[in-house]
Amino acid sequence: MDCCCKPSMLHMKKLKDLYSKSDNLQDYAILASNETPAKFWAEGSTLYMSYPECYCSDVKHTVETMSKSWCLCTLGYTRYMYEYIFDCRVKVELLESVKLGNHRCVIKIESI
Repeated sequence: MDCCCKPSMLHMKKLKDLYSKSDNLQDYAILASNETPAKFWAEGSTLYMSYPECYCSDVKHTVETMSKSWCLCTLGYTRYMYEYIFDCRVKVELLESVKLGNHRCVIKIESI
C-alpha cells in the first residue's frame, strides 16, 4: 500500500474542506457523494466509499478478474488521503472489488 499513486493535494484539500464543514460523518458522506464519482455512507464512526467501476489506470481496461493484490494501490491511495482528511491514522479494508468479480468497489475506512 505504501507505493500507491498519491491523490492530488487539490483533491485532498477539497475533501478536507467538506469534512471540516460537516457536522458529523454522515453529513460528510452526503457532501462527498455529491462532489465525487464515489458514493459514501457512514455507519457510526465508520466511513464507506464505493466506486461503480475500477479507476486504477494500471488495470481498469482488463476484463478478467484479478488477484486482490492489485487493489492494494487503491487501499494505499485511500489511506493516504483519509489520514490527511481526518488528521489521524486510519485503517482501510477492501470489502468488494470490480476486479474480484463484484459489481462495485467498496472500501471501509476507520480512524485508529
